[in-house]
Order: sequence, then C-alpha cells, then structure tokens
Amino acid sequence: MRFFAQHCFRTIAGTALSGGRLGFMLALAYSAAFALYAIVRSSWQIGATLTLGEGLLGTLVANVLALLLPILSFALLLGIGAALLQGITLLVVYGLAALINPHHIPSGMAGIGAVTATLVAGAIQVTVQQGLGSYFAALWPTGYLFWLGLPSLLFVGATTWVSWRFAAQRTESGSRTSLAPTAA
Repeated sequence: MRFFAQHCFRTIAGTALSGGRLGFMLALAYSAAFALYAIVRSSWQIGATLTLGEGLLGTLVANVLALLLPILSFALLLGIGAALLQGITLLVVYGLAALINPHHIPSGMAGIGAVTATLVAGAIQVTVQQGLGSYFAALWPTGYLFWLGLPSLLFVGATTWVSWRFAAQRTESGSRTSLAPTAA
C-alpha cells in the first residue's frame, strides 16, 4: 500500500494521480467483495434447488457469468467517479496541509485527511438524501449501507491513511521540508 502514498503530496499531479489510483482501486475492491457475496449467495440457493442431473454445473457457471459482467461494468463506471472524487479530495488535503501543517506532522496530516474526507462524504450523503427525498427512507438501512455507508467509511479511512502514511514516510526518511510552495 506504500505505492499510493509514495508520490502523493509531492506535486499537484502526483497527488491527483495517487488519489485517482486509490479511488479506482477502492471501487474495484468494493465491487469484487460484492461480486463474491452475490455469487456465493445465489450459488447457494441454486445448489439447494438443483441436482447434478438437473444441470447444476451449467447453471452455476451461467450464474457466475451473469453476475460478473454487470458488476464489472458498473465497477468501472463507479471507479471513474471514485477516482475523480479521491483525487480532488487529496488535492484539497494537499492545499490545507500546506497552510495548516507545513511540517507534515503525521497526526496533523491524518487529522486533516480525516476531517476533509468526512466533510466530503457528509456533503455527498446530504445531497443524495435531498435528491431522493422520501424514497431515501425506503433505502434504510441496507440500501444506505451498501450505496453510501460502507463506501464512505472506506473513503474516509483511505484518505486518513494516505495522509498519515505520507507524513510518516517523510519522518522516517528524515525529510522534514515544508509542503508550502517555494518562490522561484
């Protein structure tokens, strides 16, 4: 996981690219976990109703393929949005860190990352809730947890971790330079 933090917060482009990679990988990992859950759950139901003589193996293969194609397609679309969101969030953290924590103390960087990501996630959740209106209540709690709750926790955790990891990496290497831009 050091891969995500090694170029982050060094340059604007490196920060945006690291955020994009992190967001995309989180979306793919979340989708893979859902795919595993959906395949196991549906295969369990199929296995309980069919026998080998009734086409169990063919049905299981068709089930896996029928689930993987839409999940992968949707994951790629969500991954693009997650990459943009994570990249922009890390750019905001980069800017705030230059102002608030120019010596990149690990706890300060983690705090800036956690607060920034929490505010972004909260804004998204309020926007979604307002946009869905009364339909949002019908999504509670399983739809909310799947579509917003767990992804928000991953987002906040990943942003906090990358922010902390960058500062810890800089401290370990002995580089205590400022994040603030220098005049040429």
